[in-house]
Amino acid sequence: METQDFFSTLKETEHAAAKVEVFFFGLLFPVYDTVRTGSPHAPVFRSMVEVGEGAFQGQEAKTNKQAEMNATNRLTQG
Repeated sequence: METQDFFSTLKETEHAAAKVEVFFFGLLFPVYDTVRTGSPHAPVFRSMVEVGEGAFQGQEAKTNKQAEMNATNRLTQG
C-alpha cells in the first residue's frame, strides 16, 4: 500500500524531491534549509546545506542568498 506525503510549503516539497533523487540516482545535490528569524524590518537568516550524509550550517546573514552562500562556504572549507 502506498502512502502519500503532503507538504505545506514548496521548500518541503523540493527537499523531499531532492532526497528521492539522491536515493534513486545516487546524485549528491545540495539541499538548503534556511530559517528566518528576527523582526520583519531586520530579518536574520541562517542556512544549513545537506549533501549526502553531511550537513553544514553557515553564519547568520541579512539575506537568504547570503545565508545559503555562507553555508556553502562551510561545506567547501569543511
